[in-house]
Amino acid sequence: MKLISKILLVVIFIFISFESHANRYWVAKDNGNTHYWDDRANWSDRSGGKGGKTIPNNKTKVYFDNKGKGDVTFRSKGQSRRITISGNYNGTINLNGKDLYVHQYILVGAGSTIEVPSGSKITTTQHNSTIRGTVNAENGSLVFGKGLTITSSGTLNAPSGAMQIRGNFNNSGTFNHNNGTVYLNTKQNINLNMGGTGSGKDLYNLTKSGKHRVTLKSNISVNNFTMNKNGGIWRANGKTMYVSKN
Repeated sequence: MKLISKILLVVIFIFISFESHANRYWVAKDNGNTHYWDDRANWSDRSGGKGGKTIPNNKTKVYFDNKGKGDVTFRSKGQSRRITISGNYNGTINLNGKDLYVHQYILVGAGSTIEVPSGSKITTTQHNSTIRGTVNAENGSLVFGKGLTITSSGTLNAPSGAMQIRGNFNNSGTFNHNNGTVYLNTKQNINLNMGGTGSGKDLYNLTKSGKHRVTLKSNISVNNFTMNKNGGIWRANGKTMYVSKN
């Protein structure tokens, strides 16, 4: 009996571990109801599948596609290993004053929107994140543990407070600074490419810290520039940096 009990416990443990590490697909319908991130009814283990699976944790890969078109509302802290929002998901993900922690990265598909209102923060810790859709974070906070790319279809309405980036920052879309501060806290040598200067390109406050090098890959325009003590190297690389105040 003891052996059978031990075997059953091992089987249960393996099942629970597999369940917690599995992929999760958002399957809520666009029916006018409020759909919550922490409601098991909205999650399946396959695209378009039946809901009822466990909600994502920090080991779960999360996917949004056109098989689950309902908007997402947070009512508690959310976690994920990574989040991939395909271009055919046109819904809105509203953090609603809560935080979202992503162990790897977020890919925001074209046509989708993430709302990061007051009291909300998105934190990623590994790998580069990509914005092809829209992220509205004027009153929230953003921390990218690696790089960030805004593609030609992407828009980032940046925090009026602080945004941290620890990898390459590439913008070929629209970056609206909202008089906020971008902190380049370098853990490695990185590149900064704002795609030029002007509306949708300019930075407001820019602070460089960390011992590694930042290399400009485009002309940039900033209102205030600060390079902290032990802030490493700032390499213009033949580009022009316009500073209106300092």
